[in-house]
Amino acid sequence: MSAGGEMKFVGSLGVDNVTTSFLDDTDDLPLVISPRFDDSLEFICQWLKVNRSWVEEQMLRHGAVLIRGFQIDNAPEFERAISSLQPNLSDSYRGTSPRSVFEGTKYTFSAADAPVNYPIGQHLEMSFLKCPPRQLYFGCLKESNSGGGETALCDFRKVYRDLDPALRQKFEDKKVMYSRRHCKTGDKWTVDVGAMLSWTQMFGTSDKDEVEALCNEEDSPKVRDIITPKALVFGRRAIFSGSNGTKIIVRSLELWMMLFYTEFELLFPRFRVGPNEDTFLQEWKDDAIQLHPVTKEKVWFNHAQVFHWSTFPAELWFAFCRIGDIRFLIRSILIAFVAIIKYWLLGHRMALEIRFGDGTPISVSEMNQVRKAIHKNMVFSTWKKGDIMCIDNFSISHGRQPTYDSGRKVLVAWSYPQDKTAARSSPSVETTEALDAVETTQARDVEILKKCCRTLYDDAHVPGAVEATPNSSPDSTLSSDEAHDLKSFVLNQVNEEGTANESFPHKRDCSGISPSLSDVFAE
Repeated sequence: MSAGGEMKFVGSLGVDNVTTSFLDDTDDLPLVISPRFDDSLEFICQWLKVNRSWVEEQMLRHGAVLIRGFQIDNAPEFERAISSLQPNLSDSYRGTSPRSVFEGTKYTFSAADAPVNYPIGQHLEMSFLKCPPRQLYFGCLKESNSGGGETALCDFRKVYRDLDPALRQKFEDKKVMYSRRHCKTGDKWTVDVGAMLSWTQMFGTSDKDEVEALCNEEDSPKVRDIITPKALVFGRRAIFSGSNGTKIIVRSLELWMMLFYTEFELLFPRFRVGPNEDTFLQEWKDDAIQLHPVTKEKVWFNHAQVFHWSTFPAELWFAFCRIGDIRFLIRSILIAFVAIIKYWLLGHRMALEIRFGDGTPISVSEMNQVRKAIHKNMVFSTWKKGDIMCIDNFSISHGRQPTYDSGRKVLVAWSYPQDKTAARSSPSVETTEALDAVETTQARDVEILKKCCRTLYDDAHVPGAVEATPNSSPDSTLSSDEAHDLKSFVLNQVNEEGTANESFPHKRDCSGISPSLSDVFAE
């Protein structure tokens, strides 16, 4: 620190004073920012403040930015860093998982208070609300030391494109119907994560009038009723509403299940009395697809893969296939047995449920198609202490992979909300044609640069060239403007000579080597 009290850093606060790279040469999600010289908390806070617009551009371009390698040791330091990037944080939470605020912070919460061996399916945070948070920020204070525990990411624009066209059209035409039901006291022993969250915890009050006022203020769906659950708990499909004999069989089966319940939860909700007899209920219809507010791309924008009864056992099976831990397989089989009887055979409804907009259920086969598109596009990053993951919540989903490491500690904060319906109007034909032209030009330029710059990949005098900062190499002092001029010069030279081979006759043949160096010249 200088005599005047001003903090001094190694190097400058420019973009060139950090190193950027990717976790995988085959995918640009997420962009990784790591220290070049200075890894202090003071540096990253000041750097994020100075380069806020650049970081947000990278979040928009790549979908997520992972800040890694800086000295962030606790929740207040995490919140300080995030506040430097996003001063408009929010502490309003209307999500689905139980969360608790970290001591010494206002906007930093536990990522989920559900047991760590519970998988959480891929989703855009609070996508079922009219105004979800625009950006999301995860942090890691302690990584998992055993298999699993990652906060995986997925590009939901790609999921939309990869879905079967017929199923995609069905969701667009019928839309989706959400139903959420929370008791006054959340369940502790359940496989339904949504049932763990009480409405008093969600709204921060036990006053019913205040809850309804908050819902009206936030323009959220009308609270249908806050009532005793007796009218809800034994709702059945029509097949079980016939003769008295049928009803007796169903009730007998319920009693048998209750008597022999062992590990997970009673298959059937119990009648609640005393302090937990009030139940919060909302139902509303929503679009399954939304347009990204900036790029106008169509995004798979709903919670179907979280609110469907088949998700829990399916995600455990996926974790077993990926990690090979036999415990996930055993739990998958047991929970699948519970879910099939409870939700499919006897028609119970989850605390948070989704159907098609006309009330018909989404079949397991249809959900498997959705999950297939999601799993195809998932990206896994093992947490490291001090990591901060910044996510564009209107395009990139997140979800928790299960683990048996109970020491894992991941925290989360989120930005101001934004109306997800504001971009519903489709871009004009002229705009679409202009965007296509820009993409074609950029693709051509990248291919030219790949050919022109391959010699750098194998050059011992350019260390770390693949892990290059945008618009410059790690050992370069070029500014962004100078790098842009260099790019223009290279392209002009190539175009004048006709081909890259004619302009650079002595370049080495390095075919097959990753072309990511072209990002050095990316605008």
